[in-house]
Amino acid sequence: MEDRNIRGHAAMLGVGVIFGLLSPVSKALLDSGLISPAGLMMTRTAGAAAAFWTASLFVRREPVALRDRLSLFFAALLGIVLNQGSFILGVSMTSPIDASVVTTTAPIFAMIIAALYLREPITGMKIAGVAIGAVGALMLILSSPAAASSGGG
Repeated sequence: MEDRNIRGHAAMLGVGVIFGLLSPVSKALLDSGLISPAGLMMTRTAGAAAAFWTASLFVRREPVALRDRLSLFFAALLGIVLNQGSFILGVSMTSPIDASVVTTTAPIFAMIIAALYLREPITGMKIAGVAIGAVGALMLILSSPAAASSGGG
């Protein structure tokens, strides 16, 4: 396998591991009392901003029209602030297992939204991929010791 492919697969594995740890780590932090839901949201939002600003140091600058900057601002507001706020609020009111189960629906919604707005066809292969991924994630989540001790929630 090419070095570029290995780096790409390693990056996707890293993203998957981090994404999978979000619910239980967030819930543990909130339950410990070390940080409030608002504090956790601000920390994660500030971390995302710092990561993007750091990444911007390594790319070529391009002129961006004011209108596009406004669009990017509102996209960031919705995509990061509202997303993280909703996530943290939801995790603070449920178990990490329930949050993880709900998270497994993201690919389903992405496929449906792509079909509706981008006219992306929903193929049997896509449905099979989403189904296999969801079944695997649910098997891991629901077979965990935490799920067994809490009755699945």
